[in-house]
Amino acid sequence: MIKDNQDKKKSGNLLKSRKELEKLNRQLKENAKTKNMFIAAMSHEIRTPMNAILGSTHLLKKAKTREEQKEFIDIIDKSGNLLLGIINNVLDYSKLEAGKSILLENCFSLRKVSDELCSILSGIANDKGLEFTIRYDIDLSTEIIGDDVRLNQILLNLCNNAVKYTNKGQVVVNIEKVSESDEIVKYKFSVIDTGVGITKNNIKYLFKPFSQFNPEANNAIEGTGLGLSIVKNTVDLMGGKLGVESARGFGSTFWFELEFKKLIKKERRNFFDKRRTEYAGIKKDFKILIADNDRFSRIIVEKILISLGYNSIDTVVNGQEAVEQSLANDYDIIFMDRMMPVMNGLEATAAIRKAEKSNKSTRIIALSADALIEDRGMCFDVGMDYFLLKPVNPQILDDTIRQIILNNYIPKKYKPLKL
Repeated sequence: MIKDNQDKKKSGNLLKSRKELEKLNRQLKENAKTKNMFIAAMSHEIRTPMNAILGSTHLLKKAKTREEQKEFIDIIDKSGNLLLGIINNVLDYSKLEAGKSILLENCFSLRKVSDELCSILSGIANDKGLEFTIRYDIDLSTEIIGDDVRLNQILLNLCNNAVKYTNKGQVVVNIEKVSESDEIVKYKFSVIDTGVGITKNNIKYLFKPFSQFNPEANNAIEGTGLGLSIVKNTVDLMGGKLGVESARGFGSTFWFELEFKKLIKKERRNFFDKRRTEYAGIKKDFKILIADNDRFSRIIVEKILISLGYNSIDTVVNGQEAVEQSLANDYDIIFMDRMMPVMNGLEATAAIRKAEKSNKSTRIIALSADALIEDRGMCFDVGMDYFLLKPVNPQILDDTIRQIILNNYIPKKYKPLKL
């Protein structure tokens, strides 16, 4: 009897192990299938804008009129931003999944967010013959505190999806205030389209990564399949609520609610307002050094800075030259590429900080194509103050220097404002 019980127990364990192995095997096959489809979609998505960029570059060289040149430049610009968006989505998804995303606390207004959204989406919508509108009955100029970068990302993902799946009609962004207290204000953002819509059975797939690869969900969807998954994870990260209402053939409404802190310190707002008026005069006196071994990167950053009104700019091609130049000149800002020959950006920054000792007088801004959170950490560990990703966004570049100025880091000829 004892032996029979032991045999039954052994047989039961074997059966359980076999079922677990079969389940694991199915999961591995499913993961492999998902991986292969993701790679195929990524290849398609990346090659499409690259084809437009390289083709337009070739034709641009042969263009004979300014109209032709402008047409090809517009194609390159749109395709480059599309390609960057694809890369950012993949990286953002990885960071969100790993729990390594950090929320920012910036002072901004919904007016700025809506203006940027309109400037990006209006052209894309017009190309498809669609009307793009932002509706609101509240004061968008009110300054609030929160992560405007992620708010922009959520809205762009939702609006891009809405435009993609709408062939006629319109895409509307509606902004409304849900509630308000002395310190917190809650807004509801709705992205409404007149597109193909979604069946109830397929809604459950929407916010899962790579959901478009599921043949039951959508057969004709292109893209990486990460946009809505990133939206959901980002809204969750920001402590918000997300929902969708849709019917096949009648369009869709994606909505989310987020809370933001209110800017209630009037004297501090007045302080920054006064500092902003000095900004234009201050920035032309900034002494700037660009350290980058890539010639094209140096040219682009220098030209952007000049177009923004910065006049005193030097360039070097490696970290060793950056150290030598920083010791010989009193730079306000150094743009430091991380990967350079002779001495890399990390080593150069460490050497500059060592030479400064306790008298830290130069702001060092990392310029890097490395987007992982660990890369940012290494830059900050050696003494860099800011981290900018390549390709450099002119607005972010200008905003970063403006932030340095507004934080009372200004050339010696100017005296800090006192409250």
